[in-house]
Amino acid sequence: VLFQHMMKVHESAADSAAIENQRWKIRLEVNQNGACTKYHDDFVAIRLVASLAGDGTVLADNASVDWEYYDSCQGAIPELAEHTDTSAVEASRIIEAWNRRVTTSEMMTRCGDLTIMKGGKLTNRPCLHRAPYSAGEGMQAVRFLITVDRIPQTELNEFIDMEQEDSDEDEQVCPKTNIDSGELLPVTVLSGFLGAGKTSLLTHVLQSQHGLRIAVIVNDMAEVNIDAALV
Repeated sequence: VLFQHMMKVHESAADSAAIENQRWKIRLEVNQNGACTKYHDDFVAIRLVASLAGDGTVLADNASVDWEYYDSCQGAIPELAEHTDTSAVEASRIIEAWNRRVTTSEMMTRCGDLTIMKGGKLTNRPCLHRAPYSAGEGMQAVRFLITVDRIPQTELNEFIDMEQEDSDEDEQVCPKTNIDSGELLPVTVLSGFLGAGKTSLLTHVLQSQHGLRIAVIVNDMAEVNIDAALV
């Protein structure tokens, strides 16, 4: 339901002719550190971002941005480019100083805020943004971030190819071990937002005559644990 609402907002903000034959790209980031904490823009038309947990995305005040300096850097921080062996602590200090040079005013979005950002495909003065410093390199980030884009099919295929390459590399680093399937127990994690249909699905699984033995562990964060009554 949340994704459907975000997609409707995206469609209302975008040019209907420009997004014709484009595909949805939805990205979920959970507790991911090493996020880009320097100000940057994305080469998209419209992007929707929402943080459901943790610190939100930080937006630069475009009226306060030193666009001449930002454009001259061409997406890189000169001091970091010159000293590639900089420690994480020193790199963080350099990034923060560079951010203050780029803009003198910024706004931190909060958990639950929905941000609509114009990208480089739509304007030469796009929305500059960055991840909060709490999600930077070496930090123990507690964050749930959702990003929604519309991209051409060709770009979508490129993302799929990149994901496939990463998967192949992971298999080479961590080769699969031949384990008898009889030694493993299948596990399904059932989660979702309020009204997503979790209780209906759980009721169907428990009441159906499928001949399977099922163990259920309920971890309900709500005040009233409805699903526990079914087990």
